[in-house]
Amino acid sequence: MLGVLLLIPDRSFIGDSPDAVSVASGEITVAREGPYCFYNPATTGLSENEIILFSFDYIYESIEDVLNYESKISGRYFSYFLIGEGGVNLSYRPVSRKDIVTENGEKMYSVDEFALNLATLLYYNLYGGINLKYYYIRYGEALNRGQSYSLNLDTGNGYGVDIGIIYILGNVNIGLSGTNILSKVNYKDYKDDRPPTVFRGALVFRLSPFMSLGMGGEKNSGSELKDFFNAGIEFKPFKFLRMRGGFVTNSISGDELVYSFGFGVLIHSTQLNFGLREGRVYLTLKIKG
Repeated sequence: MLGVLLLIPDRSFIGDSPDAVSVASGEITVAREGPYCFYNPATTGLSENEIILFSFDYIYESIEDVLNYESKISGRYFSYFLIGEGGVNLSYRPVSRKDIVTENGEKMYSVDEFALNLATLLYYNLYGGINLKYYYIRYGEALNRGQSYSLNLDTGNGYGVDIGIIYILGNVNIGLSGTNILSKVNYKDYKDDRPPTVFRGALVFRLSPFMSLGMGGEKNSGSELKDFFNAGIEFKPFKFLRMRGGFVTNSISGDELVYSFGFGVLIHSTQLNFGLREGRVYLTLKIKG
């Protein structure tokens, strides 16, 4: 069951950052910001800055939902909070939070993730990192028994360990990571389970001081999850502006090709990032030290 809980098939609740979305996550090996540690724990070893991040995302069903905020809304969610300095970061995010309605009843659950990220320079141009994660899960199931419902409630406590490395070779960054390499969740009433392991790899080419190109992919251990390839580009026409775009093939959402785009605006030590992909809008505020 945890394969569904922690990485549900539509990827709606894994805490994607706008910049990761808008470059299709291909920039995970060149990023110097905290949110990329969700993909590769080693990324924060590239930075020595203090940072505070807040991220939100919003699902819409049509352009009218964007223009008219009071119209029919599919959902609005808090994505994550992260605070840190250099290679030490603390974060919280609701990894998955969803209601499931079936013919015979209703299932409701939420998964909260608390993580400590540690990253540093290991040797020469090789960086390494680790995420130590704690999961708290609330689960409810209401089944239809004729004219009445039977209610089952349960909670779970678990852990996960992510590892990652980044190697800088000239103008090329190479990154490899594994999410939930070690992991387990213990329930009070249900059988213990293990969150799925996700392996990621990425290459980023810094074509010039103004442009970089990234590409990567994922391999998932969960049978209900699809592997996929992504690529993205970031262009910096001005010092204060970042333009981004990308695509994902064979995405977990089921579409063969999903496009994304976004931008970032830097004002002094504060950066606002916007991303859009397949009916979901992302917004992150970064406050740098």
